[in-house]
Amino acid sequence: MKLLFALFSGLLVAELLVVLLFGFKLELIVFCFVVAVAMTGMLVVMRLLLQHRAEIDSVSSRRAKAKRSDVMRDRLREYSVDEEFLGGESYTREKGGSPATSAAESRSSRNPSASESTVTIEEAIKAHAEVYGGLGELLQMMEKIDDGAFGHLLKKVGLYEISREEVILKITLMIEAESPALGNAADFQGEEPCILEGHTLDKESFDDYIRRCMTGAEDDEKCGDGISVDLDDAALSRGTGSPPEDFEHNPKSVIASLKRAGMKP
Repeated sequence: MKLLFALFSGLLVAELLVVLLFGFKLELIVFCFVVAVAMTGMLVVMRLLLQHRAEIDSVSSRRAKAKRSDVMRDRLREYSVDEEFLGGESYTREKGGSPATSAAESRSSRNPSASESTVTIEEAIKAHAEVYGGLGELLQMMEKIDDGAFGHLLKKVGLYEISREEVILKITLMIEAESPALGNAADFQGEEPCILEGHTLDKESFDDYIRRCMTGAEDDEKCGDGISVDLDDAALSRGTGSPPEDFEHNPKSVIASLKRAGMKP
């Protein structure tokens, strides 16, 4: 504002001098006016450019300014400030803290111990496996998501400095650890012996099994618990049952026997 005031004051003085020295000549008055306006515009534009360039601060510079306030200091405690991007500004650190101390505190807060990190990874994997329907589905999801979504997921569960490969490897190891357990559980259930043991499902083996079961009593031991259907003459001749005395194949004899029993044909 002061610059504009000075420029317009100079324009007024120049116009008065032109009038006093040369009288009311329109050409000189317009010329002085145009020159003054052009100079004013150039100075205003330069001022705006310099002011706009000064307002472009880096992320670290804005973060350092925000950390100076007590309200934002706690919120931005986990975020580090890169001194290379601060420019000529001086960064006021927390009271009693040196640059090395604050950097160490930031790293210690962001990087937990190895044991705590391992336990946290397993708990997070188990919790998300229940949501996504199992470890296999969670592994497929981890392989498909991009880096941005993976980083957001890590921040959500509270994990830091863990790569995607480490998480995928951990899920794979957990899947392999559960597979033998499922196999051992199936062994304890026990299996009933199959009567077709020693035979495959192809036609020749099945026909051989049927043939052995149909041959009679001499192969009963080979058939095991299978069903033997003895339809040959030798097996019928060994039967213990005897037909009735008046049994005949003649239809008249059958009708007569039914009448004797009190039944109508």
